[in-house]
Amino acid sequence: MKRLFAAALAAFFLFPGMAGAEAQQGSTFGIEGVLVGACPSAGKWIDAETLTGDPRYAELNVSRGDAFRVFSMKGLEGEGTSSALVMEDPEPPMFDVMDAAGRKIGEAMTWLSIRCSWDPLPRKAAALSTQNAVYQKAVEQYLAARGERAKPQIAQIFKIDLEGDGVDEVVISAMRLKNAQWSAGNEPQHSGMVFRAEPGDYSLVLLRKIVAGKVREIPVCGFFAGKNKDGLPPTMHKVIGFADLDGDGVLEILTDSSYYEGFWFGVHAVQKDKVREVLGNGFGV
Repeated sequence: MKRLFAAALAAFFLFPGMAGAEAQQGSTFGIEGVLVGACPSAGKWIDAETLTGDPRYAELNVSRGDAFRVFSMKGLEGEGTSSALVMEDPEPPMFDVMDAAGRKIGEAMTWLSIRCSWDPLPRKAAALSTQNAVYQKAVEQYLAARGERAKPQIAQIFKIDLEGDGVDEVVISAMRLKNAQWSAGNEPQHSGMVFRAEPGDYSLVLLRKIVAGKVREIPVCGFFAGKNKDGLPPTMHKVIGFADLDGDGVLEILTDSSYYEGFWFGVHAVQKDKVREVLGNGFGV
């Protein structure tokens, strides 16, 4: 409760234009234009289907002209107003945020569009070298415990204080996907038109944090093909951001999980020694 009161008080001074109706109705948010869901209060998660179909949550839904802020990993990218929500089944509900000149905000990067009274990015992540020997060994040991012997290719390492307690956590994505695509900057891309994973393929996101005085590796999301007797398609998981979506002061982990038919944006809540996917939405899933 103290964190919620502090967030509301900070919003009054930091975002006076956002501290009216939005302060009462929690948050509503989307990733890359896809409506993901809403939070009427801390710890309560409303998915996009419920949000758009249940009249009890009408005030949380997206309407043309609603005030939204757009964030990337770097911070605030702009403020604007929402377009009308586009509902074209089987695609997920979508909306844009436009600035005062009518330009769309958030075209060139992964972005979070959110309507809330608090600062959803109170702490920023630091990207670390993917060649870090300590984290390479930690991932190898985690995989070995699962019977995976291949040396992992670490794609991302982020250091960030998720819980606001002054102690940093580390979030790592690693993979062995023989047919994965990579950008010029060595970033994992969507897995493309690959219909069957190779035996031993995997992709995972791990949270490394201190729990009861000991370092733990906690899975966030993952794909393991094993021998792939069932002919599973490969799924690539990567981290796309961190944000406090429900106003409790704790940052959620945002991920992008892609395979040949589409992709899925996931919201993962950290709860002591566990991570739980609380919301998600995307295409082709």
